[in-house]
Amino acid sequence: MGLPIIDTLNMHKHPLIYTIVLFILTTAFLIYGFDIIKNGIKNLQHRSPNMDTLVMIGVLSSYFYSIYGMILICKGQNSYVENLYFESAAIVIFFIKLGRYIDGISKDKTKEAIKKLVQITPNNAIIKVNGEEIEVTIDEIKKGDIIISHAGDKIAVDGEITSGSAHLDETFITGESKPISKNIGNKVIAGSINYMDI
Repeated sequence: MGLPIIDTLNMHKHPLIYTIVLFILTTAFLIYGFDIIKNGIKNLQHRSPNMDTLVMIGVLSSYFYSIYGMILICKGQNSYVENLYFESAAIVIFFIKLGRYIDGISKDKTKEAIKKLVQITPNNAIIKVNGEEIEVTIDEIKKGDIIISHAGDKIAVDGEITSGSAHLDETFITGESKPISKNIGNKVIAGSINYMDI
């Protein structure tokens, strides 16, 4: 890459030091990614190999082959410094871990979006009983109840307009950006916002 090299880590001047440093750093990375290796071995034992198994085989192959090269370098065969693959094992573990971290963030955002979707309906609603308006919780609403919705309110439950008309914002549910005109007999969706009294 053309970057400056620390003299003691120069693979041509000090191949043994270079190899040992790579070995120590790679071993630390394998400990960090031991869960991947462990899952790969377990899945292979159960005859259901998956991506972890593939990663485990690739990483351990690079690692043990490089250890073999390190032993030869320790014996004075410095030419094997060109055939070390310690960094390959470390990089694979690094990218797998990075991918899982990003995937975890995406899942957290999805969970948060689902929670917000669940929370779009109000906790209370106004129902009409014997000509009087009574405020009740969502759990108290029964099939056949008449729900009163004023301008600015969120529709409490799915239902049908029995009197009046309204313009409803159903953006959170359908993605439609413009308010939709609803009249008697039209269906309404819980969580939509009423722009006109029903």
